[in-house]
Amino acid sequence: MTLRLIEQTLALLAPWEFSPVVCAACVLTITFYLRGVARLKRAGMRVSPWRMFSFFVGLLLIYAVLQTYFDYLSQHMFWVHRLQHLVLHHLGPFLVTIAMPYGAIRAGFPQWKWRGGPIGILLGRIVASVYAVLQNAIVAPGLFVGLIFFWLIPTVHFYAMLSLPLYHAMNWSMALDGLLVWWVCLEPAPDGTARSVLVCYKDATLDPVADRSLVTVEWRHLGHPGDEIFGTTYSGLVPHYA
Repeated sequence: MTLRLIEQTLALLAPWEFSPVVCAACVLTITFYLRGVARLKRAGMRVSPWRMFSFFVGLLLIYAVLQTYFDYLSQHMFWVHRLQHLVLHHLGPFLVTIAMPYGAIRAGFPQWKWRGGPIGILLGRIVASVYAVLQNAIVAPGLFVGLIFFWLIPTVHFYAMLSLPLYHAMNWSMALDGLLVWWVCLEPAPDGTARSVLVCYKDATLDPVADRSLVTVEWRHLGHPGDEIFGTTYSGLVPHYA
């Protein structure tokens, strides 16, 4: 009985339709990330456990909805399919991005010395230009919302569920767009510091910042009912040094 249960569980976790691209992407990402974490640790820069946990959980969720029996269910039940896209477009990319893995992945990436000449420079500029457009504060949210509605157009969705290449394109677009959008929201500032919401407290003693020169009480907008009740207010995205 126990052996049969193990076999059934493994059958559910095994790839329903093996995708070498998905597996390679996950394996390479994890490899570069772990190498980067080790290199950063040797350099005296430690990646916090909660960031590593968030990264692996997010990546595992993305892999699970694309490569396990869950993918089979999502192809046959609409509500499971919507859960799949919830993970691919929202939860998975959010958990990966909030872990801020870019520094570790970059540190773990092989330092190849490739001289592409003029063609390499041109391709690099084209890729950088496309990335800049996709990361635009207007384009990124527009794609984030637009892709959801596009793939839910009845005719488009019907053909996407019948065509395997189109089905894969739909899932990949959701996952990549989710990563791009959450990166726009959570990416570091150009100088490397994190962007965060400026919060001000009604009572200075409640401010968790130890440095009294950085207290945010004076930023509270007096006269706003929400401030008077809750003692905090949203003031915008500013560099935060922690």
